[in-house]
Amino acid sequence: MLDPETQQCLDLMDAVIYRELRARIDVGDDPSNDDGCTMLSSFLAKMVLNSFTLQPVLEIEEECADYLTEVIYSEMRARVAFGDDPATHEGCETLSSMVIDMIFECFTVRLKIAK
Repeated sequence: MLDPETQQCLDLMDAVIYRELRARIDVGDDPSNDDGCTMLSSFLAKMVLNSFTLQPVLEIEEECADYLTEVIYSEMRARVAFGDDPATHEGCETLSSMVIDMIFECFTVRLKIAK
C-alpha cells in the first residue's frame, strides 16, 4: 500500500506518460529503433520533470535529467526487444507502466508545487 502522496504521483505520472507516449507514437515516433527511442526517452523525461521533483535513490554522478532519460531509454528498449508493440493500446499501456515502475524504483518522486 502506497502513501497517498506517492499514489497521487503514480496516478498522475501514469496519465502523463501514457498520454504523451501514445501521442508521439500516433504521429510516427518509433521506440523500436535507436533514434526513435532516444528521442522519445528525452521527450518523456522532460514531461516528467515538468510535473515532478525527482531525487535519485542511488548516488549518481550525472545530472538527474540525463539519468532519468537513461532509465526511460533502457526500459523502452527492453520492452520493445521483449516483444511489446507500443503501437497497440495494450502495448503502449504495458510500456508506460513498465517505464513508471522503473522511475519509481530509481527515484523518489514528488509532485512539483505550483508557484
